[in-house]
Amino acid sequence: MENNAFSILPHSHPAIDRLVRHPWAPPVIGSVSLLGMVAAFAVAPATERTRVQIRTVLHQLPPPAVSLLEAANTRFRREDRVRRGDTIIVSLLPRLGIAQREALTCLRSDRQSRKLAQYLQPGTIVTAAAGANGDLHTLKSC
Repeated sequence: MENNAFSILPHSHPAIDRLVRHPWAPPVIGSVSLLGMVAAFAVAPATERTRVQIRTVLHQLPPPAVSLLEAANTRFRREDRVRRGDTIIVSLLPRLGIAQREALTCLRSDRQSRKLAQYLQPGTIVTAAAGANGDLHTLKSC
């Protein structure tokens, strides 16, 4: 009986047999490949570096046209997802950019907003329409 480490397997792969018979082959192949790469870098011609002429160009740009929006009629729609541990007044409405005093009056007066505040669940998307000053107009859940 032979004392071979690979004799446990009834049929070994031919590549394993070759490695057992020629243990010097992988280091030689690796060394030749590495030598070939080093030789390729050594033989590659050096590129000429041409100097690029740098010059400074200054142009006078006209000022941008600015138009002010009328803040009284402007409404912004914002959406945010309810996170775990959120309360509607303390954490959700400030993330939506809504003033708390305005939100309290809207939540007290609107039945749908009150239901939303009671059944707030993580993952629900809440949409708020607010004015430029942060005054709440509508609050909906999707």
